[in-house]
Amino acid sequence: MNQLALLIFLEKLSSGNYTNVEYRIFSDWVENASRDEYDMLLQIWQEIVEQKENFDPIYFSLIQNIEAGLDKLDYSDYNIKQLYPEKAETGTIWKKIAVAASVLFVMGIGGYFLSNHQQPRQLVVNHPLKNDIAPGRNTATLTLANGKRILLSDAVNGEIAKEAGVRVTKTANGQVVYTVAGDNASELNQFNKLSTAKGETYKIYLPDGTQVWLNAASSLTYPTVFTDKIRKVELKGEGYFEVAKNKEKPFIVNANGTEIKVLGTHFNISAYLEDQTITATLVEGAIQMRHDHIVALIKPGQQGVTTIDQDDISVQNVDTEQSLAWTNGNFSFKDASIKEVMKIASRWYNVDVEYIGNNIKQKKLRGTVSRYKNITELLDNLTLTSGIHYKIEGRKVILMK
Repeated sequence: MNQLALLIFLEKLSSGNYTNVEYRIFSDWVENASRDEYDMLLQIWQEIVEQKENFDPIYFSLIQNIEAGLDKLDYSDYNIKQLYPEKAETGTIWKKIAVAASVLFVMGIGGYFLSNHQQPRQLVVNHPLKNDIAPGRNTATLTLANGKRILLSDAVNGEIAKEAGVRVTKTANGQVVYTVAGDNASELNQFNKLSTAKGETYKIYLPDGTQVWLNAASSLTYPTVFTDKIRKVELKGEGYFEVAKNKEKPFIVNANGTEIKVLGTHFNISAYLEDQTITATLVEGAIQMRHDHIVALIKPGQQGVTTIDQDDISVQNVDTEQSLAWTNGNFSFKDASIKEVMKIASRWYNVDVEYIGNNIKQKKLRGTVSRYKNITELLDNLTLTSGIHYKIEGRKVILMK
């Protein structure tokens, strides 16, 4: 939680104008905050209370438990008298500051504040919890060369298909693996397609040992055996590749007209058609990016970006951890607009998004949230950091001021 997010919540806290949802998010943050973050919190809080005359009376009901709470947190050097040695004894406003500041530390005890004391009053509930939406799941659809479609979440472990001398197996941990099972495989090489719908993700081992993680609403088309001088696949949507090394057979990904050529490396490609851009983010190794007649070499820690119908490749240094957050089960944003955040969320949670009010889409956000929490976890953090509200109607999320 950054300084702005803290400032927004502490303003609400000082007036009592906060919801149970907001309080839960804030107390979770306090529970895991570092000493430096506590110092930042106290500094912001002190600046706020110096301009306030009235505080929510809930603080004064906690005064007898504050010192015990600080001891449990092992922040004995943060007790009231040491924080404000003189004014905590006599000054009314400083006593309020001391109480309020200490309450912030009491909130850091897991469940201590909520289970032993009065909970903050609930003024506005942003959503009924029964309308929560679960995250995506690990499944995909495999389309064989003969047109047969296999829903992988329904397929039993073991061999799920065999065609042209190639055996397709589903492992115990839910991955698809290709192995050559006959001499005629190279003669009858055919193409398969792995597809994820919204709310789905999957990992596959290609015939050469290359591993591919496929994000939601994506597809990968590939040969059942790499027999040519190059290993070529086609990606729509987003995928993370760990390419098996083979200097004799370069690996090429075709993504909406942009080609990414590698020998052996780890990289992420995002090529959703509706985005109108193709991004290739390199973790290690080297890749060559080609768009029409333009060619660019991408180095580790860099991202190449092309735009459909434009003859250009831009290369920039990026935070690769942010680009790969989805492969680690997270959403990660840095100065992303609400529209950008919700576009990604809508694919993963399979929801539609509606905006009510001007300039909501343009608000900038940053932070990291688990992809494997219900959608309200993301929306609650969005509410806290941006000041907007939401409601859920079926599979539609409505954002408003």
